[in-house]
Amino acid sequence: MTFLTNAQANIDLAKGEITLYDGLVGANLVNPEENLLRTVDAVWVPARSEALIPVTVPFRHGSGLSIIGPYVFPR
Repeated sequence: MTFLTNAQANIDLAKGEITLYDGLVGANLVNPEENLLRTVDAVWVPARSEALIPVTVPFRHGSGLSIIGPYVFPR
């Protein structure tokens, strides 16, 4: 199982927040207009799978631990 599954993560893009451990821990997500993380190349990850992919982050982000997830652009 993945960390997000084990941590009972709930990512709510409409509210812009993520909660973990059945709502005991929560944080606001960054503004979707603010690019925080980008893949180095185009990447395709099959459904129900995980991947380690090279990414770049802005210098201001630093080297701290982060949780990332997919963002689906609204139509």
